Amino acid sequence: MLDYRKTGANGTVAEYEYAIEGNWSDAGHVLIDAKTGKAEMADRGGSIRHARYASKLISELEYRAASGSIPDSGTVMWY
Repeated sequence: MLDYRKTGANGTVAEYEYAIEGNWSDAGHVLIDAKTGKAEMADRGGSIRHARYASKLISELEYRAASGSIPDSGTVMWY
């Protein structure tokens, strides 16, 4: 599970912060370009663990962008 929230925007690019299992002290960051609908990890030097969680958020944000609505915050859960 991860929680996420929008932390800023510059033109069409928005930055999101995500918390692994609700732990905001170990947060990571993802960028999404609302014009292209493509997202990427902002913290390229992060751990494998962060890459796994970031990939979940990237998928969620790209899905939301394709549907035309990117929320400011939310939770992604899987099993």
